[in-house]
Formats: sequence, C-alpha cells, structure tokens
Amino acid sequence: MIFAAACGGATTYDPVDHLHVGVDARASADELVDHFERRGYQLVRRVDVNGLSAIELRESERRSVLRVLTRRGQQLSIDAPTEDLRRARVGIWPLSLAEVHADGTVLVVFAEDLARERTCLALLSLAPDGRLVETTSRLDISEDACVEQLVVEGGRLRATVVMRYPALSMGTEPRVPRIHLAPTGEGPWQVVPAPEQAERTRRIALAAALHEGDVRAGHRCAVELAALRALGGASSAQQLATFEDALSGFEPTEAQTERIAETRAYIADGWGRGPDGS
Repeated sequence: MIFAAACGGATTYDPVDHLHVGVDARASADELVDHFERRGYQLVRRVDVNGLSAIELRESERRSVLRVLTRRGQQLSIDAPTEDLRRARVGIWPLSLAEVHADGTVLVVFAEDLARERTCLALLSLAPDGRLVETTSRLDISEDACVEQLVVEGGRLRATVVMRYPALSMGTEPRVPRIHLAPTGEGPWQVVPAPEQAERTRRIALAAALHEGDVRAGHRCAVELAALRALGGASSAQQLATFEDALSGFEPTEAQTERIAETRAYIADGWGRGPDGS
C-alpha cells in the first residue's frame, strides 16, 4: 500500500524510493540455510555476489544440496546423490572470479560423477533480468564431455575438458585433455594445444607397457597419442602413423589384433564424430 506524504512535509514522496521488485536473494538464502540446518545439514560454502546467493550444505558425507537464488527467486535446486551416482555430490567450486576474464561467469558449481569417475563443472552467469544462465556451452564441447578442471591463468579462466573414448577401450578408457581459455573481451573461448607434459606422460607410460608386454596399456597410450595429434590439428595420416608407431614392438594376440584393427578403422573414419566428440 502506498501512503500519502505527511502534512507539512517539505519533501515530495516518491513511492519508487521504497519499491523493491522481486526476491531478496540474501534473505531468502538465510531462510534456506536455517531450514536445512534445522534438519541436520551443515553449511559448507556460500557465495553472495552481484545479487546472487548460492549455498552448499551437507547432511553427511553422503547427502548434499545446492541452491542458487537471484531476485527472480530460486534458480537452481539440486540434491545428491542420485540412484545411478552420476550426481554423487553437488556443491560450489572454490574459485575466486574477482578481476578475472571469465566470459561473464559469476559462479562455478560442480557435481561428482562416480559412475564415470569424474567431477563435472558448470559455469553460470547472471542475465540482466535476474535469470541464471549456464554458459558452459560456449566452450563448444560434446554433450558427453564436461569441464573437469578450472583454474585462473594469466587473469583468464582456463578450463580443461577431458575427452573420453569408451568405444576404443581395451580394458581402460582412453582420455586426453582439451584446453580452453576464456576470451579477454568479446569472442569465443580459445582452444589451445595440450601441454607438452600430456604427451610426455603417455610416452613414458608407453615405454613401461612395452617393457612389460602389456598390449592393453600400450593400446590405450597409442589411442591417446593419436587423439592428442588430432586435437592439435594433425592430418588423418599423421594420426594413424602415430597410432601405428606407438604399437610397433608389441605382440598382440589374435583377438587383440582384431581390436587394434577396429581402432585403426575408427580413427581413419574420423573418430566416429570427431576426436572432440563433435
């Protein structure tokens, strides 16, 4: 209700001075924290920034909840665990985004995926109207891939997407990193070459596998080395040469030889949908 100004007052009353549209995110977050704490949960982490409030609470080592509120109300509500453990735990990723080129990201949340042995991160930004928007899709990655590491490098967000190749598994799943850097202004995220350490580590593992005569481990290293070449822009012929060279010296069984041939055909065909899952 709007009341008239008091008699004799010199100041003109403007109702807009006292008009608040939407929800008070901080106050609502306070109420939710109280609600969960009365049910045995403990506050693990909280973020209040730019009109956004996010809370992470845990009831035990097993049960966790994540809530994100803006002036539009509760924008994100996630409980864990799920039955399939693809979301075993949820929470707020502990990374300060102050004075960082983050492509509009104001909050990073995570979900532990025990089924795939990974932790997936989601980048969230705040639209002018108070809506919460996930901006992870700006990294242009496949639906099955996710950001598994996020750090600040040179004042920019550096995201690591782990590319996985379950179709090429011979015992263990091959996987390689794909690195993205946030733009410093307008424009897309920049894909940069994987660090030299990524190839060096696999070369060392390949040598160990050859010494042990472990064809399965050698196959995984060969796939990963070829994938690194593919993600680095190498031609199909160069990728295949890397794969075949890595497996030279091994003595596979007949079944393993067939599997290696299938992998070679998969790579030659463009990795199914491409080495980055596209």
